Amino acid sequence: MESSKSLPQSEHTIRESLDSWNDCGYKIEYFGEDLKAIILGEIHEVREIIRKQLKLIAQIKPDFVLHEFGAAWVYDPKNKQFKPQIGRQFNIVDRLRGPDSFPGGLISLSHNYGFKIVGCDLSDGELTNAEKRFALQNPQKYKLIKRDPVGLTPQSDELIPYRDLKMAELITAYQNKSTKPVITVLGNAHARNIHNGKLIQGKGFGYAYVDQTSESESTDI
Repeated sequence: MESSKSLPQSEHTIRESLDSWNDCGYKIEYFGEDLKAIILGEIHEVREIIRKQLKLIAQIKPDFVLHEFGAAWVYDPKNKQFKPQIGRQFNIVDRLRGPDSFPGGLISLSHNYGFKIVGCDLSDGELTNAEKRFALQNPQKYKLIKRDPVGLTPQSDELIPYRDLKMAELITAYQNKSTKPVITVLGNAHARNIHNGKLIQGKGFGYAYVDQTSESESTDI
């Protein structure tokens, strides 16, 4: 394990912040030395887990918080409006449904600290395109279900990798836009896939992965 004396001051401060915050004993794994991202792997809609997230966000004061909810939308606290992300694909379902709800406490906190909330999952339009790509790669399944290409759901094992890749892509993009660590909130299955699959490793920045479903020690990889 690295000695904290060798760490850059900014990273040392981030690690100290995480250590002081982590009174629940979550397992934290670090990658790299230039910590530009913190990935929180949660169990969705558990009040205590959300409370801990909000406490960390208030402590770090990030420029951006990425969240699995909200798909391809951005919430700007300056005008208190949701806007579609530039370059994302929306279909009629996305337009009619609008943005999914970010946790209310997160929106309130953004008003206090000014950070934008960025939905980092696939939109319905993007999920449909991913489903079609999978169908083209698996023509036997595509032929079996003609009315609905493959008949998958967002939780289907076949679509999870597409969602993980989009999340990893946005973490990488937004850490480049930020002067502070980007905090990302994902279901722990996605967070674990991104970490164990090394989807953001080798991108020129370090990160911390916090497993909010576990209780263990911090480690370096």
